[in-house]
Amino acid sequence: MELNAVHADPEREPPSLQDEIDTRRLAVTQVQQHQPNWQATVKLWLRMVLLRHRNHLHDVRRKIVEFISSITRPADVQAQLSFVFTRAIQRIYATHAFSDFEPVVMDAVTDLRVSLPAQSLTFETQNELVRQAIDLLHAKATGLVSLKDVAEHCHVSSSHLAREFRKQTGVSVTTYLHQIRLSLAKRLLIETNDTVLSVALDCGFESAEHFHRIFKRHTEMTPRRYRMSHQV
Repeated sequence: MELNAVHADPEREPPSLQDEIDTRRLAVTQVQQHQPNWQATVKLWLRMVLLRHRNHLHDVRRKIVEFISSITRPADVQAQLSFVFTRAIQRIYATHAFSDFEPVVMDAVTDLRVSLPAQSLTFETQNELVRQAIDLLHAKATGLVSLKDVAEHCHVSSSHLAREFRKQTGVSVTTYLHQIRLSLAKRLLIETNDTVLSVALDCGFESAEHFHRIFKRHTEMTPRRYRMSHQV
């Protein structure tokens, strides 16, 4: 199913239930398979949900939780992502304004997406080169690793890896590495009292300033503000 197959315009009228179901199915597939257009599809599906259930906060939350659960299936994957999954659900139920759901959902799905093991990706959308690169990025995320290092590990040129990686995942190798590191950093900010500098260095960032810049670029808030927003 392509995006243009969704006939209802979510900006003008509530979409049909079938359109919502079809778009959700496409969004789950794109996230699980690391396809490039997943952000647009997830946002479209969420707008459909908000329009169809605009006066029912409970139903919106239920739909989003079901969507998040679908991404983390099968059970062995869900077990590996237990922390990311639990944090996502907590944030969803702590959201009370309809306008706040999109950043919460996109942040949660981004964390889940970069945490999905490479083994869960299908051969239809992932070649062995990209699988190998993703495995190395996860294994070396907190250390010194560059595009050149990954390319040498995969026995290809940096330009070839960069081209294939972006084609398959929709982001650069560096951006993907940042997303892995940020997912770990978010966990440390919430679960520990470590300083921002300590979190930055533990997650592979070269300095607190570098960490601050990348964190704010991806989350639109500073590490300290993120930590405060998750304090009980």
